[in-house]
Amino acid sequence: MKTLSMIIPHYNDSERCKTLLSTIKEGLFKEIIMVDDASEQHHVVSLQKLPQAFPHLPIQLITLSSQGGAGKARNIGLEVITSDFVIFVDSDDILTKDHDAILKEAMDKDVDVIYCAPTSHKLDGSLGVRHTRYASLIHDYLHQQNSLSEAKLCTHFFIPVSKVISTSFIQKHQIRFDEVMVSNDVMFSTQVGLLTEKIAALTTPFYSILEHNSGLTQRKDKESLLTRVHVFIRFVKATQNHYDKVVFKKLNIRGDSLVIQAYKAQGKAFAKEVLHIFRQHHVHVSSIKVFLKIKQWI
Repeated sequence: MKTLSMIIPHYNDSERCKTLLSTIKEGLFKEIIMVDDASEQHHVVSLQKLPQAFPHLPIQLITLSSQGGAGKARNIGLEVITSDFVIFVDSDDILTKDHDAILKEAMDKDVDVIYCAPTSHKLDGSLGVRHTRYASLIHDYLHQQNSLSEAKLCTHFFIPVSKVISTSFIQKHQIRFDEVMVSNDVMFSTQVGLLTEKIAALTTPFYSILEHNSGLTQRKDKESLLTRVHVFIRFVKATQNHYDKVVFKKLNIRGDSLVIQAYKAQGKAFAKEVLHIFRQHHVHVSSIKVFLKIKQWI
């Protein structure tokens, strides 16, 4: 029987982590590796009580003495798992009520990666919209079944969650997360998509993303934005090197949104700096669309 592990990076979010664990059914996971990224002490104390609070779950807690980001936490988890498959779960998200049946169906497939359409929820429990772009990729792949829909699924499903990945595939290619504070998952997901030879997709979600406006994804300081820019450049180059010119052009990969983010967060001068960096690295930016969005300076 194939086995499954879960890796959870955690930072200062122990209450939501309890909520996540309360959605996990007994007997499905061989190990649940929770890696705490140097949280405040009261959160660490709360985490240490979780194995007793959820005795039916095989929780293993690893605590880090210094903060290294979710990428480092996930990499540490990858070093210790012993299962056939792995899923990555963010500590503020949850699993759906039917996750056990869906994950068992996924593991029955003889592939490297199973992409699963996620759902999303808001703090009040209502349906969110964060999942729609990823659900659309799944829908298009299953209904179109062509090289472009597969390429979009493999390159535009940026998040590491809502995928079931073969552990031997990850270890064979030594795929790891970038150990930076933002965009640490982009190149992991890109490498998974580009290196896989066998994929499958499921439309029924086992994973629900929390839709809220806090966390590292909202960081807009210059250092964080420049990290995103340089990760995006690596993503573009890796994708361009993998696909022929026709497919790459149809993927329509542009740096527009990062230029606009730079403008909104730090102003005109920084946006021009980001635009200059992209042009140096031959990353396409639609100046007209940027102009229409911010209505000045281009």
